[in-house]
Amino acid sequence: MKKLVSLMLALCLACLMVSAVAEDSLVGTWYAHTVESNGQKIDAAGLGMNVTLTLNEDKTFTMDAMGTATNGTWTQDGNSLALTAQETTINATYADGTVTIQDGEMAMHLTREPVEALKMADPKTDATAEEYEGTWTTAYASVGGMTINADASPDMLATVVIKDGKMTITGEGTMGNLAGGVEIPLNFENGAMSYTMTAGTMSVSYNLAMLQDGMLSLTATVGDSLSLIIYCTKVVE
Repeated sequence: MKKLVSLMLALCLACLMVSAVAEDSLVGTWYAHTVESNGQKIDAAGLGMNVTLTLNEDKTFTMDAMGTATNGTWTQDGNSLALTAQETTINATYADGTVTIQDGEMAMHLTREPVEALKMADPKTDATAEEYEGTWTTAYASVGGMTINADASPDMLATVVIKDGKMTITGEGTMGNLAGGVEIPLNFENGAMSYTMTAGTMSVSYNLAMLQDGMLSLTATVGDSLSLIIYCTKVVE
C-alpha cells in the first residue's frame, strides 16, 4: 500500500511538473508568420505585416503591431491563452509550436522564428529592351512603402504586355483602371523604360525597371498624390 501511495504521489507530482513546463513554454517572443482568411493562408511578410507578441514570466505581455505597442496581461488554461488589455480580452490557442489568435473569420499564426521582411531585388543597370518584351502578371505590389502579395488584394492585380516598345496594362484593379487598356509608347534609356503624359495640371508617369532576379518593376505616379508599384513575373509562353 505504501508503495502504491508513493507511486500515486509521484505521478501527481510529475503531472504538476508537466503543467508548469507547458505554462512556461509560452514565455518569450512570438512572431506573426501567416494570416488566414476564408481558408487562405498568406505569409505575414507578404502582407507587410510586422507583428510580435512578447509573453513575460510575470504574466504581462506586449504586442507590437507595425510599430504600435499594446501592453496587458495574459493567462493560460491548457492550450487556451487569454490576452487582456484595456478591458478587452482576445482569445488564442497554442498547438504544435504555434500561437493562433482568432478574430472572426481571420486568424493570425505566430511562431518562435522571426519572419524576414519582404525585400525586392535591385534594378539591373544593363538590361536590354528585349528583356522587357512579353506578358507579365503581378506578383507583389507596394503602396505607401508596404509591399504585399498581390493575391492578398485583388485590386493590385494587373496584366502588363510589352511589345515593340509599347505597353498595355489591363485588369480590373487600380493599375488597369488607370491605364485603361490603352497602348502606351515607352522610352528606353540606360536599361530602363518610361513614359510621361501631362495635361494641364495633371500628370501621369510610368517607370519600368528590370530587376536582377528577372522580375519587372512598374511604378505609376499620378501627380503628387498617388504612387503605386507592382512587381511582375514573366508569363512563360
